[in-house]
Amino acid sequence: MAIDSTKLKKILALVDSGIEAESLAALRMARKLLAANGMDLVAVIEAGVNALAAQPEVNPYAGAFDDILARHARPTQAWSRAHHAPR
Repeated sequence: MAIDSTKLKKILALVDSGIEAESLAALRMARKLLAANGMDLVAVIEAGVNALAAQPEVNPYAGAFDDILARHARPTQAWSRAHHAPR
């Protein structure tokens, strides 16, 4: 039987509840759901951490430097002559 990942995500979201009893109940529910599928919480967390570590690092600023350089590149000679011609 495959685990219902949507249900598990909803249960684990409750772990961050500000109410201690609700957080504890969510952890117990998650453990019970995982145990019913032959899994445990530690193994799931390790698998998630390993999967994240295996992904290539994504730099949200990649290419931004090239964009800045393109916008602030030196003006062309024609532009320079037209805008800096003696008056």
